[in-house]
Amino acid sequence: VQHRLRSAFHEVALTTWAGRTPAILWSAPCPEGLRVHVLCPAGIAAGDLREVREQLAAACFAADVRVERDPRHATVVVLVVVTRVPPSGPAVPGPIPYVGT
Repeated sequence: VQHRLRSAFHEVALTTWAGRTPAILWSAPCPEGLRVHVLCPAGIAAGDLREVREQLAAACFAADVRVERDPRHATVVVLVVVTRVPPSGPAVPGPIPYVGT
């Protein structure tokens, strides 16, 4: 996922005028998938990441990417790459019987 995010940052032109991209500081598993802490250089904010979250999700083969701000550091943004979607609807009780001809 980290490599896919780095590649997506370049593909969507999420860079500063000097060409710097956000740096991935830390990643850890979470119940939804993966939490990735990203250090944004001057000129890139959390809003910029929110604008391209659909492209980031597509690059990571994920259902969604949530963008959260770090409570202690203004330049750190937390991306929650949602890869585990809880099942919806009633549970299937067992295998579906085969009805052949």
